Amino acid sequence: MRNKFSEAIALGEMIRARSYVSTTYVMVGSVVVVFISTYWISSPLIPWARVLNIVPERADNLPPLAAVVFVAFSLRLIFSLIGTVFIARQDPAVAGILDLVTNAITLGIVIILVNARALSLLGYGIVVSCVSMIVPLAAHAVFLFHPYKEYRPSLRLFDLRYAKNLFSLGWQFFLLQLASLAIFASTNLLIIRMFGPTEVTSFNVSFRYFNTAGMAFTIILMPFWSAFSDAYTRGDLRWISTSIRRLKYLWGGLALGTILMTIVSSSVYRLWVGPGVTVGLPLSIALAFYTIISGWCAIFANLLNGLGKIRLQLFVAVASAFAMVPLAIAFGRTLGFGPAGVILASCVCLLPGCFLWPIQTRKILLRSAKEIWTL
Repeated sequence: MRNKFSEAIALGEMIRARSYVSTTYVMVGSVVVVFISTYWISSPLIPWARVLNIVPERADNLPPLAAVVFVAFSLRLIFSLIGTVFIARQDPAVAGILDLVTNAITLGIVIILVNARALSLLGYGIVVSCVSMIVPLAAHAVFLFHPYKEYRPSLRLFDLRYAKNLFSLGWQFFLLQLASLAIFASTNLLIIRMFGPTEVTSFNVSFRYFNTAGMAFTIILMPFWSAFSDAYTRGDLRWISTSIRRLKYLWGGLALGTILMTIVSSSVYRLWVGPGVTVGLPLSIALAFYTIISGWCAIFANLLNGLGKIRLQLFVAVASAFAMVPLAIAFGRTLGFGPAGVILASCVCLLPGCFLWPIQTRKILLRSAKEIWTL
């Protein structure tokens, strides 16, 4: 939707833009119904204690917690589409405000429950899941009835022709996201399965520290996806080339900043979490490497995503997803790198994109892309 919506806006076709929004809401809503139905049928068969490597005596709240998280996550797939509309309209600040409000409300409620000694694992899961669902839902009432009313979804604007158009590209994005999820979101699960829950704490502390740099770069990149779509539709390749060059300079700043963060990481950890949590230098170096590589890939992936040229990314991501677990075991256990080895496995999965995406970008901008480079 983000790509097709941006193209329609660039061409001044407002009705088509609204039809894309409406069709997307219906399609995603259908997927959510299937997701939730499948979960309720299969959830009694899932051994949560074994999956999360937790002793059964402490796993009583896991089934209801998993149900709340899954249902809220599924519904958020629909409600968060409003954020895609904001970004496609090149208003990323509004989408950022929604995230800020979500985090602020969540933090406020958690602080209140902690002070009242009423916070449990189940309660925390309910707060985080429901707030992240309710805030974007409320944004629909605020924005789609005034400043964005021309894009308000409507059942009468659902169009099967647009559904096919969206699905032809959307399923590729969906598979790409699933493959990426298998690579990146599996990190916690792999660490907990191979090294136990204690190491997950160290990993998350280090990850959140280095992720501040990654988040800052992501915020900078956020508006470029739709801007690239708009510029390419209008044939403004010069602006795209200039923007890519400037983003490379910013990436250089990200790399230098991340190296500095690695040098002072031990001191920061002590000030932040105290002596109770120990984060080894190898883990910090691995996460710094991951932050630098992912930032470089993101520059070109944003452009390729905006142009809908994602099939080559999909092939590489699927291959990397299958390689992730064997690599994590090889680096983490066989070579003895521990949790840092799992992060190094993620870095290896990212490496092909460091070379392939810049080549594909250059060929597309020079109008010389052929065969696999047009995918």
